[in-house]
Amino acid sequence: MQQSPVNLSRDQAINLLESATGMTFSTEQLAILRQPYQQPTLINACAGSGKTTIFMLSALVAIMTGKISPENVLGITFSKKAQTDMENRYQQYLMQLKAVGIDLAAEGMPYFSTFHALFYRLLRTTTEFRETKVLTSYRQFSLPLTRLIKHTHSQVNSPSEILDNMFELAEFIINRGISHNAFADLSDPKQLKAQLGEVGEDEYDLDFYTDYLAVMTQYMILKRQNSFVDFNDMKILLRQLLDQPDHVRSFHQIMSRFKLVVMDEFQDIDNLQWDIMTRLLSQEALSRLIVIGDDDQSIYSFRGSNPKFILKFHGILPGAKTYRLSTNYRTGGQILSEAKPLIKHNYVRLAKELKAFNEKKGQVHVYPLKTAGFDPNSDMFTKLVSQIRDPEIDNHQIAVLVRYNSDRTLVADWLANQQIYVNINNRGAIFQHTLIYRILVNLMQAFWQNRFQPFHEQATRIGFTTYRRHVTEIDKAAGGIDSLSDYLEIATKYNLRHQRTENQKRFAKIDTRVRMAFKIIKEQRQDVEKANSETSIGNVFMQIWNTVLELTATYFDYMTKNDFVSKDTFKDMTTYLHTEIKQITDPDVWFDQEYQKRQLLEANSQKGVSLENDVQFLSLHQAKGLEFKYVYLYGLSDKQLPVGTTIINDWFHPDISFEDFIDRWNDLVTRQRVKELTGILEAAFIDITEEVRKNKHIDLNHIEIEKFHDLDLDLLHNWYTAIRHYSQFIEEERRLIYVGMTRAKTVLNVSVGLNASPLLRQVPIVSKVMQAEKEKKCKAKSDDHK
Repeated sequence: MQQSPVNLSRDQAINLLESATGMTFSTEQLAILRQPYQQPTLINACAGSGKTTIFMLSALVAIMTGKISPENVLGITFSKKAQTDMENRYQQYLMQLKAVGIDLAAEGMPYFSTFHALFYRLLRTTTEFRETKVLTSYRQFSLPLTRLIKHTHSQVNSPSEILDNMFELAEFIINRGISHNAFADLSDPKQLKAQLGEVGEDEYDLDFYTDYLAVMTQYMILKRQNSFVDFNDMKILLRQLLDQPDHVRSFHQIMSRFKLVVMDEFQDIDNLQWDIMTRLLSQEALSRLIVIGDDDQSIYSFRGSNPKFILKFHGILPGAKTYRLSTNYRTGGQILSEAKPLIKHNYVRLAKELKAFNEKKGQVHVYPLKTAGFDPNSDMFTKLVSQIRDPEIDNHQIAVLVRYNSDRTLVADWLANQQIYVNINNRGAIFQHTLIYRILVNLMQAFWQNRFQPFHEQATRIGFTTYRRHVTEIDKAAGGIDSLSDYLEIATKYNLRHQRTENQKRFAKIDTRVRMAFKIIKEQRQDVEKANSETSIGNVFMQIWNTVLELTATYFDYMTKNDFVSKDTFKDMTTYLHTEIKQITDPDVWFDQEYQKRQLLEANSQKGVSLENDVQFLSLHQAKGLEFKYVYLYGLSDKQLPVGTTIINDWFHPDISFEDFIDRWNDLVTRQRVKELTGILEAAFIDITEEVRKNKHIDLNHIEIEKFHDLDLDLLHNWYTAIRHYSQFIEEERRLIYVGMTRAKTVLNVSVGLNASPLLRQVPIVSKVMQAEKEKKCKAKSDDHK
């Protein structure tokens, strides 16, 4: 018999949902479903606890009991994938309810949306922005914007690379609420530099910030001229309109239909999104706002997400109530038991218990690597290849998760050499697209194939931007050059006429170096081709490799010393390339194979492409919200967390006040020498420590802040801020590893290199293996001495 779809009692609705879905709700789930929806609610949900499920069930209970209509429900999240998941899940539950006699189809549908889509929809209701289109990438305006980058004399990056850095900075500035539009509130480069310094993100010089402001101003003009809005505009412009009473009334009228609002993944919300939503929603909606999230999965601070909203929710919305979902239905208990001790080291987190639905499920395998970088002979990679080729294993259930893009780059390329093409999920992380590869291989092509164009493209990497201008001038003076040999011949004559300045003399010396190297290589190649020796050709190509390394040595030395390129990444990539090049007997064939490999990897990384080997290669950030049967954690290194620096998190927790910081410091120096303490801080790249240490007015053996002048006090406060940010960084790195571990349902594989992240020692089984490896090495060393 058909029941009334609404006006059921709460228990009736819950029983019907259990019957329809085949689930048996836990005590925690029942507590949430039985709540009256009369106060703001935080659902503190651990990884794999069914956040989307509890949202759908909560909404359905409210609808079935007549408390609310489906059209009054707003579900808002961060990604299109999550939005689609909500819609599909809701439809699934409607079908299941219909099977037990409850038909809610006629009642309407909730509105599921991403933040961006909601904001854009509201913007389009205004006269000013009714005709706007979405600009998906600033690269549409790359040419006019790069022309505004004037201060390249101190830069080794190309204008397009500098432009990428600028838009990454703009994203951070907007999301953190430093400015509402990336530049208008920060018209002075010095002011911008100072404000970024206050939040520990001042990475550039004043010239960069000057160009940044010019680029962002022009970018805004170009968007307006072409009726475009980008994703940041959807927030910025809407927030500006919310200061205008007429627009406020219009927006409130549109949003008034929503009586029950659920924000998913609440740990990822940023300052601007929260500001906008609290202005858009009615007091009624705010008074029963439901937010669902997991502070242990707050990993997006680099793009402005602010975990304070979930951590301090009760202070932000007084009267809020917290419910917990502490059972992980995804991750096997044996895996979760290894992840729990790690995340519990974090000081700033909400109280919660973590338990697995299946305590006995799951395996963790640890693989010590013999190197600090990519090790193709690792047992872990042998196992990965074996699983990929196993017809009994669904490759969709295999994922390789890495901390940095460069970590998946070499693994994916190595697999491609074995005819296993994977989805790398980031076109820029394909080896052939990386900066180091393009520089070295382009220059090798120039020498081997006698081509001018690849040499011209990479001239910056030989003598920096001024040398490239020199090469361009010669090219223009000649009316266009095709071969490298032609360029070198023309350059010799050009340099004789133009060696007036020190720069021009320097360019002439570089051209001479290139000409001499090219001449030697050309002569050797002619000799070995006459002898028809593949081995000798390989030797000539190896000499080209060494020549290119020598020509670019100054550039890469500058890049690594200034942290534009990681020393580890440079070493890994050049070692990998060197290994490949040693085996080459026909360079032209190799260049063709590399081109084909790049094309296949590009095709496999496109959305919607179905692959034969659909193994997912993801960064830890990309993996959040996903799950796999087999997970391989790779590349968890000490790149940004040198061994010994994690103790800073124990000394100074991320929420420590300035006064407590001073007290804590004074307490520490009674037990340790200042030199040891400051040494650890400097090892953690907290550079301001040196300035504090050398300040004659500051006695680090006992700091008494009441005796300081304002300038010294400001210096101390900036030091405190930098240390606190580093402590926050340590805790986010912990959360990243925790996220990676809890993606695994059945088997977790962890590689541990010689440069392993010190945080891995907080995972019991990894610590045990690392200690065993250390003891094995000590014993081997002892045996050698005997």
